[in-house]
Amino acid sequence: MASLSDNSLMPFGAHKGRKMIDVPASYLVWLMGELKKKHDKDINVFERLVLNYCIEMEDAFNLELKKKAPPVTHKQYRNSTAMYDDED
Repeated sequence: MASLSDNSLMPFGAHKGRKMIDVPASYLVWLMGELKKKHDKDINVFERLVLNYCIEMEDAFNLELKKKAPPVTHKQYRNSTAMYDDED
């Protein structure tokens, strides 16, 4: 199955047409919760792509939404973790 990247366009909803990296984390966390409530058979291909992206980025969203921590966008999180990808 295909997957969404940070540069993919949001396929539906309030932020349709924006790059995934530019969609607010608060919206994606809310949307992830809504999509998780659906039964697998009721999720269309676009919703599945967005859900998989959100699950992959969930840690970054949580960091971004923490009130006490300095603001970290999921774009910054993605960039900061890229240096660790080759250590496995």
